[in-house]
Amino acid sequence: PNPAWLVGRSKALIGLNRFNEALDDANLAWHAAYERNKRPLLVEAHYRRAIAYYRLGQLANADCCCVYAMRLVKGSPAKEKEDPKLALVDDQGRWKPTLEDAMNEAKTDDFNVGDKASGMSLATGAVTARSQTSEWRLASTLRMQILRTMGNLPEDDPARKVTIGLVPEQKKLAALATEADELAAAQPAPKPVVPSDTPPRLQDFQNAKTIYVSIFSKGNNKEKLQVEFT
Repeated sequence: PNPAWLVGRSKALIGLNRFNEALDDANLAWHAAYERNKRPLLVEAHYRRAIAYYRLGQLANADCCCVYAMRLVKGSPAKEKEDPKLALVDDQGRWKPTLEDAMNEAKTDDFNVGDKASGMSLATGAVTARSQTSEWRLASTLRMQILRTMGNLPEDDPARKVTIGLVPEQKKLAALATEADELAAAQPAPKPVVPSDTPPRLQDFQNAKTIYVSIFSKGNNKEKLQVEFT
């Protein structure tokens, strides 16, 4: 139950679109990091939780985890006396922060603008001031993506409601491979022949500054393939 390993597998599972399993690993990573007093991994576990919730479409939960991560970076205890989310929800449990709020925070927060993290004194195992600021900005950027998406939803959309808390749900470590999987891996099926006219498959992802586009093109003649950007 190494928290760094759990964080790594959570990230890998996101890449496989196995979002619920990625969330379980991120939650378990938080508990493992807490038991070992690994503050930087507590921050990363909350960040991985945020990504998993974001990909699951649970936007308020995702942004809430970003807030948890950013507060940890700035020195808040892992288990605060009062859950910070309580000040950020209305009487219906709906998430109140907006994209404008997150942007203003990024522009004016002393920790980000003035790199005040350089003067912070954290417990053993704390990350460097530069790394702290980087982690804060990483979560801040993700917040803007989340809140931009949330801004397009109806006011009563379930994705606007927070259903989680500061201390994540803890499940036993999942064994992702089954015996059937292992047997299939030991006796792989013959590689299928891909028709030469198979259309390409597109996959895209974007953050606040960059758009990534992957084109998966099977069955094409690499010698004749031409790619044009317009």
